[in-house]
Amino acid sequence: KDVEQRDQFELCWSTVDAYTSKSKTCRCCGAEYSGGANRIWVHLLGRRVGTSVRQCTYLNGDPSIQAEFDKIKLRAVELENANAAKNAAHEHSRQLTAASSVNPLATQSTATEADRAAATRTPSANVVDLTQMDMRTALGKQRTGGTILTADEVDAQWSRAFIATGGAFHHADNKEFRKAVLMTALCGQRYVKVDASQGQGAVPALESKLPKRTRFATTLLDATDSETQRSAKVLMHSTLADTGMGITSDGMANVRNQPLINVILLTPTGQFVEHVINAEGEDKTNEWVGERINEVIHAQGPKNVVLVVMDGACRGAFQYINNVYPHVICIICCAHAIDLLLEDFAKEGTQGPVVAGEGRFSFDTAWTRDRLAAGRRIVKFITNHQKTLYLYREKVKQVPHGELPKGGTELLKPGATRFATEFISAERQLRCKSILQMLVVSPEYDMWARAQRAEATRTAAAEVKALVLNNARWDEIEAIITVCEPLYKILRVTQA
Repeated sequence: KDVEQRDQFELCWSTVDAYTSKSKTCRCCGAEYSGGANRIWVHLLGRRVGTSVRQCTYLNGDPSIQAEFDKIKLRAVELENANAAKNAAHEHSRQLTAASSVNPLATQSTATEADRAAATRTPSANVVDLTQMDMRTALGKQRTGGTILTADEVDAQWSRAFIATGGAFHHADNKEFRKAVLMTALCGQRYVKVDASQGQGAVPALESKLPKRTRFATTLLDATDSETQRSAKVLMHSTLADTGMGITSDGMANVRNQPLINVILLTPTGQFVEHVINAEGEDKTNEWVGERINEVIHAQGPKNVVLVVMDGACRGAFQYINNVYPHVICIICCAHAIDLLLEDFAKEGTQGPVVAGEGRFSFDTAWTRDRLAAGRRIVKFITNHQKTLYLYREKVKQVPHGELPKGGTELLKPGATRFATEFISAERQLRCKSILQMLVVSPEYDMWARAQRAEATRTAAAEVKALVLNNARWDEIEAIITVCEPLYKILRVTQA
């Protein structure tokens, strides 16, 4: 106990005599009552309403005792006033500490000014800004036992928020995301409001002032996009006088299957989306495409544009661009051209040779098409049946760790929207050749194949076994990869 509390208790016990744990007698008025120091204090000052303890009435009448009691009572009043002043000072200090813990940049002077402003502000009927009350008090009312939130509890709530919204956890490493969290903490009480509409005596509900989805998707998104575009243009135009810019354009479709044409500006400082053209209902002729690109060049300034890059389907639009702006260099996208060439090597139904460079290069795709198609059938059969995929992965576990092929052992299916996926899949099969052969010669594979009811499944299992054990076919796959590897390397460079 501090000095004031100790003096208070000593004063309490000095006013009674002949007391036991159940009964006490006041030295002044002779009243008897039970209880501890708090009830003696009530009897001495008589300031607590709703108690059965009566205030001392000096019934004893002894002048010496009355004089002593007056001194004791005066001292008691002094102690009570000192305690009240000390509690008020402690409460004020705690409020300042709470404000500074929410906003580390806040000082005592700014907190005092905020308190004055909050005291003069007129609250609304139901929603009260939390600057008008103590944050810790409000949080304490929301929690059992009045405890305050800890950093671990906040982290746990963030984890629940990520799980409930299906958010990607790598967002927590994004600098803009972390900056938003920091700014929210620095904003402090001003970013929290209290809903006091539950009625008199009800615990007020705390609510964040974070904007709702509609405002994020409309007002704030438009404002942020405008600010970003403005900053990007300032950064972009700072280097145009020395380097100029390029324009690239390609077609795409949105989730509603509407045809779109995106226009992207290429500068040394980065790539910027100029705009997206809705081509729905338009005849996308070469002349129409050329006119749209000319509009972009005119908007950016003809002297600033030196290059236009599009896919091979739009090469007919180059003449319409050069008729208006002859200084602009128009080229076909290198990555797109190489990918189309590689796709022709594996495309089903390709007839005759692939001819490029005015006939100086030809390549019969039938040879590569048949061998790559056989590889697709192997991967599809193994991955589409749970038992064969399980057996394959069990064979992978039997290979010593140091002898596993580099890059992984999972069989890859070619993708329709990825560059050169046919050759990536074939290369993975070649690296996992020994594991595939271990699978098809295993007794478990033969037993599973014989147990299948469908004749087509048994036939496909036998075909896959024959293809995997055909060493001549593996030599041909290796030759295809060797021929196409330089093209693939150039594709990786140009795609980046």
